[in-house]
Amino acid sequence: MGFMLAIVAVVIVLTCVTSRGKLGRATAAVRHDEMLSASLGVNTNGNQAGAFAASAAVGAAAGFVQVSTTGVFGPANISFGMVVQALTVLVVGGTLYWAGPLVGAVLIGALPLYLAGAGNWSLILQAVVVLFIVVYQPDGVIGIVKRVVQWSIRLISSRSGERKSGSDVVKAAQR
Repeated sequence: MGFMLAIVAVVIVLTCVTSRGKLGRATAAVRHDEMLSASLGVNTNGNQAGAFAASAAVGAAAGFVQVSTTGVFGPANISFGMVVQALTVLVVGGTLYWAGPLVGAVLIGALPLYLAGAGNWSLILQAVVVLFIVVYQPDGVIGIVKRVVQWSIRLISSRSGERKSGSDVVKAAQR
């Protein structure tokens, strides 16, 4: 169990550090507009190949963790329900942010526990929650959190009577 958490921690740290650096900005630029990125001097082919290799490495690490916990893994272990659950985790958490799948996994993992008292209605209520997020919040739960934080920063700065940037509000909150 400890090595699994270590692998997850390493992947999270590398993703966070990479996404905030030059490589992360270049990858985001390529994702948004490949032609514009190429015109600005970003190596789009190399960037896409690097993103593919990084995602393959993370997938391999996830496979290693799966095999370590179950002992064996093969095509018989993957069902349609597992694929749907993985896509649901991505959609609910948010695909634009690196923390989205983590938040989605926690929420989708915890949702059946909270809906256990609903009996047969549990799956229907889960579907309603997922559809609500897909229709009304395509950025996922992380998008909701981001909007709430931005709204609260605007509210705090408007109450203080002067316009402050988000970093000023954070510095004031740390004091």
